[in-house]
Amino acid sequence: FSRQLRLVDIHEFQTKLEPLELKEFQTCCMKHIDAARDKLIKRWLSEIQHIFYKGHKQKQIPSEHEADQLAAFYNCAANLMTSQLQSLGLLSMDDYTDLLVQPPTSARAYEHSGFILRFVLDDDRIKFEPNFDDFETVFLNIYDVMLKVICAIPRIETKLYSAYEGETLLKPCILPEILAAHKSKVSEVVKQEGDGPLKHLKQFDKYKFIISKQADNDIDTFLQEEHTFDEYARELRKFKQFAEQIQFKSVRSLRLGMFQVHCDDLIRALTKRTEAICERILTRMMDDWATRSS
Repeated sequence: FSRQLRLVDIHEFQTKLEPLELKEFQTCCMKHIDAARDKLIKRWLSEIQHIFYKGHKQKQIPSEHEADQLAAFYNCAANLMTSQLQSLGLLSMDDYTDLLVQPPTSARAYEHSGFILRFVLDDDRIKFEPNFDDFETVFLNIYDVMLKVICAIPRIETKLYSAYEGETLLKPCILPEILAAHKSKVSEVVKQEGDGPLKHLKQFDKYKFIISKQADNDIDTFLQEEHTFDEYARELRKFKQFAEQIQFKSVRSLRLGMFQVHCDDLIRALTKRTEAICERILTRMMDDWATRSS
């Protein structure tokens, strides 16, 4: 197969301009791996099979009556094929790691267009979607899938002899410490790059009493008490200002390291929650006004 073949085509990600959803990235990687597997099975293996058929016709391959020589011959072929698969696996893993972990020789800020990370209001807290564990799990799983593919390629004998009963698969070896080193680099970069979003999250600390629903509890108490119209109006203005500040002064999207942080969902949810508080106060004001006017 071509020396340029990789299990994951990182050039597709390098040329993208828009940030990626994690699911989109995962799906794209799996398509690349499936396409590479098809090339190995349908093209590479078929071409080797054709060469062996041709060699057999020209009596360049030991006959089935020369069992030891035939076995040695195919073991040599298996070693060559295994070496190619190992090289494919190692180069693919190197390239994939360089996609996620910026290589020191790169002139670019990042080798990819970024990954979308959303801030989402979840009851009384803010959560990340996807969270950092999700990113790490997806990124690391690609290594396992690549390894699984190169270890599932059959020996050429299985294609040549219907009655073949020996070992059926080639056995490329990617040392566990090599795989672990790749995964460790990616895990570390996810951890480091997560600092930016975590720091940006502090921008919403000023609304913590709204996020935690303490504001709802305070308004429950406030509305159970008797207040003047001006006191209600003052409280209403306060929460209207919060709603406007959240809606119009919050940063909706920004690039922080490898992540493109989207805050739209959070901003909408906080605005809606704050406006609901305003609505409750306004309803109470109208009810009190109606009572006093009757």
